[in-house]
Amino acid sequence: MWQWGRDKASSMWQWRPWSADKPKPQLPEVSGSDYSSVEYPFENLVLKGGGAKGIAYIGACKVLDEAGILPNIKRFAGTSAGAITATLLAIGMSPQEMLEVLSEKNLIDLLDPPSAWLEPTKWLYHIPGVPDWLTVDLLPKAIAAWTKRGMHRGNDFYDWFGVILEEHLKRLYPDEKRMDRDITFDRLYRATGKELCIVAYNMILGCETYFHVKTTPMVKIRDAVRMSMSIPVAFQPFEGYGFPKFTFIDGGLAANYPIWAFDGWYLSMDEADTFKQRLASVQQRNEENKEKIRRMFEPQYRRKERFNTRNDKTLGIVLFSRKDPELYQERFKSRLRKLEEKEHPTPKTELYEEYKKEMTKQEEVRKTTEQLLNELVGDQIKGLKKCIEDGDEEGAWKHFDKIFSRKHLDILNVKTQEEAIEMLLMDDDRKLTTEMLKKIDENVGPLQLVKGRLRHRHVSKPSDYYSTMLEFVGHNSGIEEEDVDRSMAIDVDYVGTMDFDMAPKDMEFLMRQGAVATVAFLEERKREKKDEEK
Repeated sequence: MWQWGRDKASSMWQWRPWSADKPKPQLPEVSGSDYSSVEYPFENLVLKGGGAKGIAYIGACKVLDEAGILPNIKRFAGTSAGAITATLLAIGMSPQEMLEVLSEKNLIDLLDPPSAWLEPTKWLYHIPGVPDWLTVDLLPKAIAAWTKRGMHRGNDFYDWFGVILEEHLKRLYPDEKRMDRDITFDRLYRATGKELCIVAYNMILGCETYFHVKTTPMVKIRDAVRMSMSIPVAFQPFEGYGFPKFTFIDGGLAANYPIWAFDGWYLSMDEADTFKQRLASVQQRNEENKEKIRRMFEPQYRRKERFNTRNDKTLGIVLFSRKDPELYQERFKSRLRKLEEKEHPTPKTELYEEYKKEMTKQEEVRKTTEQLLNELVGDQIKGLKKCIEDGDEEGAWKHFDKIFSRKHLDILNVKTQEEAIEMLLMDDDRKLTTEMLKKIDENVGPLQLVKGRLRHRHVSKPSDYYSTMLEFVGHNSGIEEEDVDRSMAIDVDYVGTMDFDMAPKDMEFLMRQGAVATVAFLEERKREKKDEEK
């Protein structure tokens, strides 16, 4: 019995290759060829982090390639999932090649098991008398999350990404030496002329690190990518490159959309912008320089100190949805609405049906909450208030009984009517008062009614909780209003950050959304150019 449990548990960690009978996703038909005759200034491409949603970048890159923009890109930057795509583009992979690589592997299979010493816990669920919550996979993950600061080591991803790099580097650059899985930022730059920037968060220094040929020429690119996608709790942090060793985690904590990466002087390769030149004034040790250095590297000052001059050659791509909104989302949606494009049906996949159920539950919760709040601030409350003011205790209790059912008590976070009475109607001397009712009528009620119209999330399962937490972390994108006109925005609709186990139709949907968003952006630029020529 124990051996059976062990076999079952270990099978959970086996890599599952793409099933031969499972249809492979295809690139979208949406084309960028109609825009290839236009000259564009873009030489830098920046990609936001987004987990599973990053598949949408492939569709966007297809259109950029056909429009003649992608071949002119010399600098790539990204965070987390954006770092993966940025790296594949920087080494010269085409959108079709990226699709083949990312679709042939179920990325859930790259979540390797916790440390070896936790192996025996896999048997626990199969021992008679052990409670159900000690599941085969969750217990060791929970222990690893506490003791190792993350559920997964990240080794499987690290090895897989190394294989991808080596296979394609050797194919694309057969005559170049040291183009293998351990390629560094410096080697990539010297062999291809391409600059790659990967953003991770340094927990020791309390700021983001921009891994780049200028800042970290000797660092292995796959090390930096592993750091950048070290989602807190899910992956153990990456330690190294410092004395004492620095601890790196997901760059999305401070810069999920580093659109400013190639602004200013910090990553500029000009001789006048070397760190020796730029940092000469703060080399002397004193309190004034200490404060200048602190300000220079703190995230809130980065666009004033290091990345202070906008680079109009930068193009960025962000991801947004109803579940994961983005700042200036309405501006981006307006751009998409202006694109006269045939409506495409959403694929009726398992992932989409799950999303529909979640949205239905959210709407039900919203309507129920609104109804209850209306009852709590409606005529009955006003009648209760008037009875108390008139000294009509009997009338007051009748109104109270009509208002406060079990569900209303839940809103007040009390268990009994007696507790509700104590909270709402009694003063310190246990006499009837309207003070709290007045506060509800004038402030609490109207505020809660308005907030009830906000989007509600359905957070009932651990996966719901974790996905919501990741989306919150990713909101720290750093986008500003001046970045809207240099940002393409992809509406990923029903796909969430952690939806890695998606169907081919889901991938095709994401890529089509990416392609459509790119066309919408190019159309907007074409309209603006026509307006300028008038």
